[in-house]
Amino acid sequence: MNSVTWALVVLFDALSNASLVVSIFVIVVTFLCICLLMAVHLSLIYLHPRYEARHFLRTEANIHFMIFDHLKSDTNDKIRSLNEDEIRVEDGLLVGNHKPVGEHALLRNQRGPWLEITAVICAIVTISTMILDMDHLYFVWGKIVLLVQYGIFAQVALVCIRRRRRPRKFVNIDQTRYGKYPGPAPIPVPPINGWKLAVWARLQNSLLGDWVITPFLHQTIGVNLIRNGTSNLKQTFFPLELPKKGTQLATSIVHPEELPEVDYKFNVSGSNFKPSTVKDYTDAYTSDRLSPIEVAERIIENINDLNPQLNMICDMDDELIREQALESTIRYKMKTQLGPLDGVPCVVKDQVAVKGLMKRDGLPFLIEKSLDDAVIIRRLRNQGIIIIGMTNMQQVGMGAFGNNPSQYHGECRNPHNPEYYPGGSSSGTAAAIACGLVPFGIGTDGGGSVRLPSAICGLVGIKPTCGRVPIRGTTVCGTNGVLGPMASNVNDCALLYAVIAGPDEHPDSRESIFQPKVTIPRALRLSLEGMRIAVDRFWASQADGPIFQEFLNTLELLESKGARVIDFKMPDLDYLNVSHLISFMSEISSASYEHLCNAMDISLDNYVLINQVVFGIKSTDYIMINKIRTKCMSQVRQIFKQVDFIATPTVGGTALKILDDDKTCGRLDISAALRASLFTKPANFTGIPAISVPVGYHKGLPIGFQLMSSWWKEEKLIEIANLIESHHSYIKPQVYVSNTK
Repeated sequence: MNSVTWALVVLFDALSNASLVVSIFVIVVTFLCICLLMAVHLSLIYLHPRYEARHFLRTEANIHFMIFDHLKSDTNDKIRSLNEDEIRVEDGLLVGNHKPVGEHALLRNQRGPWLEITAVICAIVTISTMILDMDHLYFVWGKIVLLVQYGIFAQVALVCIRRRRRPRKFVNIDQTRYGKYPGPAPIPVPPINGWKLAVWARLQNSLLGDWVITPFLHQTIGVNLIRNGTSNLKQTFFPLELPKKGTQLATSIVHPEELPEVDYKFNVSGSNFKPSTVKDYTDAYTSDRLSPIEVAERIIENINDLNPQLNMICDMDDELIREQALESTIRYKMKTQLGPLDGVPCVVKDQVAVKGLMKRDGLPFLIEKSLDDAVIIRRLRNQGIIIIGMTNMQQVGMGAFGNNPSQYHGECRNPHNPEYYPGGSSSGTAAAIACGLVPFGIGTDGGGSVRLPSAICGLVGIKPTCGRVPIRGTTVCGTNGVLGPMASNVNDCALLYAVIAGPDEHPDSRESIFQPKVTIPRALRLSLEGMRIAVDRFWASQADGPIFQEFLNTLELLESKGARVIDFKMPDLDYLNVSHLISFMSEISSASYEHLCNAMDISLDNYVLINQVVFGIKSTDYIMINKIRTKCMSQVRQIFKQVDFIATPTVGGTALKILDDDKTCGRLDISAALRASLFTKPANFTGIPAISVPVGYHKGLPIGFQLMSSWWKEEKLIEIANLIESHHSYIKPQVYVSNTK
């Protein structure tokens, strides 16, 4: 019987002969005192820098109460029985033959709140004895005094003594490891939505959340993997790679006259459907079959018809659209077009500032209109591109599906099947392109938010090299996020990439200044002779079966065109996986902390994630993951000395079905999110470029194929993606309109 149980027995025995009122009074006072001391104890956990919540973990071999257990006759004999032959060291812990004692030894000064509870109970017994003068208590007076002495004075002494962490085994992470695959999710977690998510969020914002839920979420994503690591590497915070010596640097952006005429090569053998392209619009304008103002009116009408169903546009201004379209119409009449993209409509994700429109970052409480354009919006306007409006997204860009319970956004739906999500977080941009409303648009990508919805909606999406596209004037934050183009086809995606890429010589865009000249292919490459494509087949096989099969089919196509497919093992995937998650969520949570503290209306799924990051991730975690980034970038550097591309599926699964309760509170589906981003995180974490191109369908839902290459090699990615697309047959989405027919 431990000391707490023994003290409780004494207390209730003392109250057995007292009146009911006195007994209730003493019990209530005892309970309140215990709660008070528990609160003090818990406050020490957060105020004392060397105190950790895990000190609550104890075993029966807890020696803290050795000073009390000497009241039991056999304790000292048990301690003496541990002679040198019976004691050994295992994993840094002192272990006896019959029970471990080293991890919980008194010398480490680690204990739970039980000492305070014992002291309170004993103090109440003593006070009750003095006040009530109950004779039957005097027989235990000696033991009470002993307990009070040890309890109170030991408490004061142990609070004053510096606490030390329990020892644990650390692993040096500097050595390269192979065959360490994180899998879709270390711990499968079912989706949580509706009232269940509301309860989960309430529990998360409590001490129970700090003790149970946050450690569970950390275990799910594998945070403890890096907490047990040590490294001698330096930190790399931005995954920037300076161009090699002798590379021609970009001195300006791509001007309209420098954009090449692209050659569209669609495979119509398996389907008569061809997605709308930039050329469809410009041909209609130059032939006087349609004017930009006529197309603008059609787009406004189509938005009014489709948006209630798809929730793709979250802010637009009809008059601003008409104003831009009228200016473009005049230019076409006067033969003074700004370039080959003049009059082509485009949508922009709700993270980019567009003058006169809201930039809400997916949130329901930001209601001020932008007073100026972001850098890339100025570049779009310089080409004559018409900005249609802001597109839906998951709040603060943290999500892989497309759900947003905000009153201004709603749950975005997939045009291929409106019962499914379009992917996230650039969900609205993907839906607007897939349904034919526009041929291309702007997304952001911090962990796959351009490539995931592109793959799930049957589009092409480019995640550029870190620093290739300036992010000034956007809410893209942190070290993983970039702006990227999305389009219905490879050529249009390449054109939009060429427009928005290039240096921005401004103090807020320092990371974009030094970069090679922006180039894109001018013709379809028919042969891949000399191309080397690295494939980790076991990693790729973690995708769903139909997706993996389409991936293998595409590899066969590339081999038939002369490419050499090389099997390899992607190193340290487990470290890279958890490091990106910590980096990505920490940086977004830092930007959203103000909203959390001011009790703003954040979706409950993000509330849970931000809360567990703010109150669970440590500064030492962030330092460690940036040491891992240094290691991963070095590994990628070595890989691309041997090969030209790394090929994977884009997404681990197809589109996620929308559940009935998603619209009320949001949806927290950690396992599905980890599966979705299984292959996209390396490009963000190391800063390399990547592209997703459609290659097939499963039950009417698109499947994507991803290629990654070395820094600044976007042109090579576009070349090979163009060839893949020329063998892909598009299927018309269930919801589709054409503005040019």
